[in-house]
Amino acid sequence: MIGAHMPSKDCEVIDTWHTLGMQSTDSGDVAANDVFVPSHLVYPLAPEFQANDHFSGPLFQYAAIGASIASLIAPVALAVARNAIQELKALAEKKVPFGSMSSLSMKGSVQRKIGIAEALVQSSRIYLYQTIEDTWKKVKSGEKLKISEKADLLLASTHANQSCFQAVDLMYSAAGTSGIYTKNKMANYFADAQVIRQHGFANDSRYETAAQVYLGLPPDLPVVAF
Repeated sequence: MIGAHMPSKDCEVIDTWHTLGMQSTDSGDVAANDVFVPSHLVYPLAPEFQANDHFSGPLFQYAAIGASIASLIAPVALAVARNAIQELKALAEKKVPFGSMSSLSMKGSVQRKIGIAEALVQSSRIYLYQTIEDTWKKVKSGEKLKISEKADLLLASTHANQSCFQAVDLMYSAAGTSGIYTKNKMANYFADAQVIRQHGFANDSRYETAAQVYLGLPPDLPVVAF
């Protein structure tokens, strides 16, 4: 696996990011046709990148999974889920559903969904942050992370992402018809969660990737080894 740096002027950014949610990230495609890349801008990623002295700091020794997935993708999922819960709580205090004499906040089904959502978000957040802290301490002490510890980061990130999607889905269903209107923030949180859950580095299949490492098998996501 070879990495290459190319000047942006030599590449074409293709406007393909027309999505259900997360629209402001603008993650379009990039095409590079007949671009010459000199040898000093090419570097091997696999089987192993041989770092020089410029990469001696702990941040460069940390796992790619920890620096990118655990620290970038999962926190976004956590924020979306937290916002969805707060939005539902505010709605529950004032909304009286059609055919009902009491607000959403008084309904046991809504209370149950809020409780489950809180448990999903809080537990996955603690699991994620604890895993990041444990692995970061090891790297700062000079230890080299094992692939199983890198898989721990992947699993914690995946679990946070998928748990947060479940939490948002619960809040969306609890909101009833209020959540289907685009003017309602809940509709945006629901759409965003649908996109985040599909991210290639933290979607449902990454549970399998982590398990492959734990079973001593080669992971189907090679970057987990970096």
